[in-house]
Amino acid sequence: MEFDLVLIQGAKKALTECMGVKVGEVCLIVTDEKLFSLAMHFAQASRELQVETLVISMTPRAIHGEEPPAPIAGALLAANCAFLITSVSMSHTKARAAATEAGVRIASMPGLTADMVRGPLNADYDDIVHLPKESLRCSPKLPRRFYSRKRALT
Repeated sequence: MEFDLVLIQGAKKALTECMGVKVGEVCLIVTDEKLFSLAMHFAQASRELQVETLVISMTPRAIHGEEPPAPIAGALLAANCAFLITSVSMSHTKARAAATEAGVRIASMPGLTADMVRGPLNADYDDIVHLPKESLRCSPKLPRRFYSRKRALT
């Protein structure tokens, strides 16, 4: 398989800066047939960082929140961190909740696209933190309450 170096770079940033993976940890990548190719970029990036990397691919779930097969639930519990790169969300599954409760660091990334990895995941997070608040606003027409960190979007 040929790897896109920009996708590898974005995956490495997600692994190191967002998930804090360390050499010797076990990183589980759960994927499905629809996002397998993109998930393999995360697996390659993880291996390049000398992280023990496991990839499990399943049949795409029919709906968000549908439980994965039992072996995946068990593998989640044995990992240090996990990337859920699937076509539908596993965020509200018992398997994900049990793994989180057990201390597994999880990045749920349903519907992830290559453009998301090339763009936002490759951003310079230190530069973003220092941007003036005005430049972070999406639209000047939206009321300020849409940007408050203390309030949920309404």
